Amino acid sequence: MRKNNKKENHVILSKEPDLVQLTLMQLLKITLFERMILKKQKQYKMEQGKIVEINPPTYHDIAIVLDENVYDVMRVNPQFADVLLSNPTFVEVTEDNHVHPGRTKYVGGQFITEEPSSSAEAS
Repeated sequence: MRKNNKKENHVILSKEPDLVQLTLMQLLKITLFERMILKKQKQYKMEQGKIVEINPPTYHDIAIVLDENVYDVMRVNPQFADVLLSNPTFVEVTEDNHVHPGRTKYVGGQFITEEPSSSAEAS
């Protein structure tokens, strides 16, 4: 029976695809590795000479609902969630439109882009 087995990288492989024989050390490595991955990783940083835990970023789940049907759920940061939940207007932008966030306004069905001020150009 052993003659049908093949040894590769110290793992004995059988002709059956579902059967792999591992050494005890390999089994321990796999078990420890899986536990390390599944364990929640905490991150720390130095702040004023003290080690403090870094809080993971917060997200909001937002459902996209159209005609009383949920089409998708998005996970977004809190700032973008505030924008999306404030009932914005969505307008398609073409290549002809020169839209710059913060400088462009949408008035009367047209995009109007203000020129940057001279103080911003100087810096």
